Amino acid sequence: MDKLSALGMKVATNMGGIYLGDQRFDQLMEEWNRRGAMVIIHPCRARLRPENVITGTVAAIYEYPADTTRAVLNMIANRTMTRFPDIRWVVPHCGSFLPYMLQRFTGVSGILASMGMMETVDVQAEFEKLYFDIAGDLEPVQLDMLRMVTDDSHIVYGSYFPHSPAGVILTKKKHFDGNEKYDGLREQIYKDNAAALLQRKGDFAK
Repeated sequence: MDKLSALGMKVATNMGGIYLGDQRFDQLMEEWNRRGAMVIIHPCRARLRPENVITGTVAAIYEYPADTTRAVLNMIANRTMTRFPDIRWVVPHCGSFLPYMLQRFTGVSGILASMGMMETVDVQAEFEKLYFDIAGDLEPVQLDMLRMVTDDSHIVYGSYFPHSPAGVILTKKKHFDGNEKYDGLREQIYKDNAAALLQRKGDFAK
C-alpha cells in the first residue's frame, strides 16, 4: 500500500483453518483499520470437507458460499466491523448465504449470549457496515434476497473473472442490463456505489 498505492487487498475466508474474526488477526486488523483499507473477501475451501458428496467435490456449489458465510458470521460474532470501523469490507457473491442466515443468527446469537456461550453482539450494527458485490448468479433470486437485508448503496459490481469464463459473465451482464426492474439500480451498482466506497479512504486514512 505504501509503495504501490494499493487501496487494499483481497483476503481468504480462512487461512489454514483460522477464520476472519479470530482475535489472532487483530494486529493485522489494527493496521488495516489505521490505513482505512478496503478488504475484499474471497472464499476458499474449509480445512475439513465432506467426502463422497457432490458439495464436497465441487466447491463452487456449496463450500465456497458456505465458507464466506462462516467467515462473516465469525466476524459479526467477534464484532470485527465495530472494533475496526475504518476497514471497508466487501463480501462476494451477493452475500452468499448471509441473506438467509442474518435473521437466524440474530435470534440464535441472543440465545447463546443469554447462556454465556458468546458475548452479546448487535448483529445488525455489524452487518450494516458490510458492502457486497454481485459476482456470480445474481438473477433471478440472489440479488433480490440481498436487497432484503442491505441498503442498495452497499451493493457494487463484481464480474467474478477469471473464475468464470468471460462469455458467461457477459451473458449474465446482458441479462441484468435488460431486466427492467433494475433500471433504477444499475447506475448505482456499476459506478456510484463503488465511487463512494473508494472515496471513503480519504475520510478514514490516518
